Amino acid sequence: MALVDWHGRQPHLRTERKYATLYVDFTAQANDVLCFDYLLQSEEDADILYVLIDGTPIHQLSGYSKDWKTCYAYVFQEGEAGEHELTLIFLRMPPVLRKTS
Repeated sequence: MALVDWHGRQPHLRTERKYATLYVDFTAQANDVLCFDYLLQSEEDADILYVLIDGTPIHQLSGYSKDWKTCYAYVFQEGEAGEHELTLIFLRMPPVLRKTS
């Protein structure tokens, strides 16, 4: 089904995404655990929090939770000790790109 306006033309669809990004530099030792507490109040599969370490996605959180939860995101191995960058990206998908049931 095509979207049409009152004049029979296809309207311009805005597919802009809104997002916020947080970068944190930190030092990890072997066997350190990266964990954080979170409370979700977002639209499932439309508002998503991505968790990345050194640019690699490790978690994706979305939906609604009544209580705080703890995410044990990553355990650093022997060869991974040193400087790292944690990135949190909150992405709000526009309605035209959201999954529908």
